[in-house]
Amino acid sequence: MISVNKNSDTIWSITEPQRQNMINLLSQRSEINNETTSCGAWFVFDYRIRRNPNQYNKLYEFASGEAKHLLSLEECDDFKAVLEGESPNLNVTINKAIPHYIRALNTDTAREMTGILNADITTKLWANLTLSLQRKVTVLRVCESATDAYRISGVESCQPGETEHTTVKEEKWWSMTTLGKLIPTDPESDDLVDELIIISDKTGPESLAWLTGYGVIGLYLSVVLLAGRYTRAIFQYDGAYIMFHEYPNVDELLQLCSDIYLVRELKEWKLEEDLMAKLIYLYRSPETMLRVTKLRPYKPKLKQIKQD
Repeated sequence: MISVNKNSDTIWSITEPQRQNMINLLSQRSEINNETTSCGAWFVFDYRIRRNPNQYNKLYEFASGEAKHLLSLEECDDFKAVLEGESPNLNVTINKAIPHYIRALNTDTAREMTGILNADITTKLWANLTLSLQRKVTVLRVCESATDAYRISGVESCQPGETEHTTVKEEKWWSMTTLGKLIPTDPESDDLVDELIIISDKTGPESLAWLTGYGVIGLYLSVVLLAGRYTRAIFQYDGAYIMFHEYPNVDELLQLCSDIYLVRELKEWKLEEDLMAKLIYLYRSPETMLRVTKLRPYKPKLKQIKQD
């Protein structure tokens, strides 16, 4: 939860031609469905959120976003009056200008949360913003000579040979005087709370930013699809060879292969052909192969002791 500063931190400096361009833009009229509803100007609220530092060197230390609002005719006229007027009492109220709930993602993006609450809860998701342009005029007394110029104040006077003249310095800044209710206890009340709620996602170290920077979707694509595809590629052919690699007892097969080798060395071609046909038949008949290679109970051979 953060508190909103009611006064701007910087001076609003704008040239006179740019101010006239803003006034001309606010004086225009835009038609939607043959009805004049706006001047075509947008109010853009930019926000930038900085996360608290931790032990990791974060890649996404800042998260920024914006909220846009199309100004209505009444808001355009009030905004124009504020720019043209000289009184600080003039203000403009912009409806639904600032989101109350902002989510800072684990990337560099932040956005408003419009679906965080149920419809039956009387909580305003957008705040109405009232702006006024504050002015401060300062009269400065300046002593000027051929080589130097400096300011004087109070009863001070210029030195002989110097010329005194006055200049007017005007400072302008925006002031936010009203912000909508955050969580109203009474929907009919006008109590105002100048606060926003920021929900910040946790960010991982910079070395894992390529994995955590895309949220749940990036995690699913990188782990489930990528790692799963590689795992499947490793084991996809094991099912076809498991019946040849996982025999419980291969003693008879080993004996048959030894017999084939022996008769080949003895050049008994007819007998070798019969043994090879038997071996091929075993591999082509899984039922016979299971019967030949089934695990048999171990029966140790006992040596007979001769009795005298």
